[in-house]
Amino acid sequence: MKKTILHALVISVFVTGVYVFSGTALVSDVRAQELAIEEITVTARKREESLADAPYTITALTSQQIEKAGINQLQDVVSYTPGFFFSDNNVGANQRSHKRLIFRGMNPRTDIPTRAASSMFIDGAASVGSEIGGMENVERIEVLKGPQGAHFGRSTYTGAINVVTKDPGDEFSGRVNLEAGKYGTTRAGLSLEGPLGESLGYRLTASTYDTDGMYNNSVNPGEKLGAQSTDDMALTVVFEPNDVLRIKARYHTWEDDDGPDASTGYDYR
Repeated sequence: MKKTILHALVISVFVTGVYVFSGTALVSDVRAQELAIEEITVTARKREESLADAPYTITALTSQQIEKAGINQLQDVVSYTPGFFFSDNNVGANQRSHKRLIFRGMNPRTDIPTRAASSMFIDGAASVGSEIGGMENVERIEVLKGPQGAHFGRSTYTGAINVVTKDPGDEFSGRVNLEAGKYGTTRAGLSLEGPLGESLGYRLTASTYDTDGMYNNSVNPGEKLGAQSTDDMALTVVFEPNDVLRIKARYHTWEDDDGPDASTGYDYR
């Protein structure tokens, strides 16, 4: 049994300006086209620009696409992103939060964070690990392939993932989401958001995800391998006193409680 508990507090300050850019972009192939919407805005370069005009290789998935595709964790994004996958840090361990991000097949094979070839960022802040908890609070996932040091700094020479979380809405609203699937998979989510005055707003989300695993345990018949469980909670507060200053604070905590992964023996002799 592997249990991972992660906490994160991110405070971002934005000063708005005016920018004009042009260029070309590479978008995902057929699978991404099935999830396409009219226009996607990305912010990987710390400014808003159309995905079609972004001058770098990027695959972007919006919250609508994430929900439609049934994406429950960051690892599911691999199916919609050519040239990107995950690699286990520890063989035989079912550890979603401790996997390497592999872009275009380049894997430095190091567990030292300061020597990593790729990194993940949440709202512009570097994230420890390679998982983001529940998807209830995700507005957009941007997968950038190729060197990204100019915009994200060190440990991004093969690529980077930029996760943008949802902002509070202008009106009070709430949502409940319930899902069930095969292999004992269940998912439930709750979100509440609204204003706390003219310049302050909040968004509160909570979710839980469980699956029994899809592989039979040959050692203990009747048991499954690959079980996963995640409990997630996030609170976002945005303060925007005028048109040029915006402060976003976000507290996020989640717990992964996973069973053993499926593996086969290998004779090294």
